[in-house]
Amino acid sequence: MADNYLERRMADLRAGRLGADNRRLAAARRRLTAPCAVVIGGTSPLGEATVRRLRSEGATVDFLDTDRREGTRIARDCGARFHPLDSL
Repeated sequence: MADNYLERRMADLRAGRLGADNRRLAAARRRLTAPCAVVIGGTSPLGEATVRRLRSEGATVDFLDTDRREGTRIARDCGARFHPLDSL
């Protein structure tokens, strides 16, 4: 049953027979000009690499961590926004 439903929905999508809600959602997606991301643990090696990669791809990035010194440095270096936390 699920396969038939999905096949019908895909056929509707291809034929342009989407409901009003779906058309509004598609229009909202087109209006989104730049992706945005939130990274938790942004001062860890993996977190920092993620923040830097997302910024290099043009995303607006906010990241959170407890290490204020590293967070401030990373934010200054790559243009992301750092939000310090008391604990994770």
